[in-house]
Amino acid sequence: MTLVLPSPANPRRVALVALGALVALGALGGGCKRAARRSPADAPSASAAPVAPPRPVPAAVDSAPAARVEPGAVDTHAPGEAVTLPDYRITVLDVKECKPRSYYRPREGNRWLGVELSIEATTEREVRTSPFFARIIDREGQGHSATFDGCKPELRASRLSKGDRVKGYVTFEVPASDTALRLEYDPFVIGGGKQPVAFLVGR
Repeated sequence: MTLVLPSPANPRRVALVALGALVALGALGGGCKRAARRSPADAPSASAAPVAPPRPVPAAVDSAPAARVEPGAVDTHAPGEAVTLPDYRITVLDVKECKPRSYYRPREGNRWLGVELSIEATTEREVRTSPFFARIIDREGQGHSATFDGCKPELRASRLSKGDRVKGYVTFEVPASDTALRLEYDPFVIGGGKQPVAFLVGR
């Protein structure tokens, strides 16, 4: 920028013109600084990765499956014997072979074995029952879970309060020639811990 100064004959006018020039230069400098602050390099990037949403919390499970009872961990009882645990009483009422009622049948070399259970809650703790809290262990140590479409009536999944009782068959598909079978049952007792029981049910 070229400044044209007035005649030295008027020093006051010279001073005013110089002051105006300095103010103009200051304004230009401030504008450059404001432009620098607004530079796109300082703005948030439009391509920045979005913040991941919080992971969903899984729904509470209503009941827990029973863990396998290790052989020898509990006493083994005979069918017909009423066994009293801390919070429930259980009896094997019957053991029999189940006949197929439809096209659904055991696999070749297997059979369906039905075990009728009676379970009663004896304390204030809630006892949850289910066919899937039971399993049969064969002579090879192989576990067999409950199956469907076997002996009737089936044991229902229930929540038992003190004095409530439920009974029904739990059916298992087991090797046809195996009679050395052990039933293991471990219901879910609210606040009562594990209370497993075992029966010899070979037939």
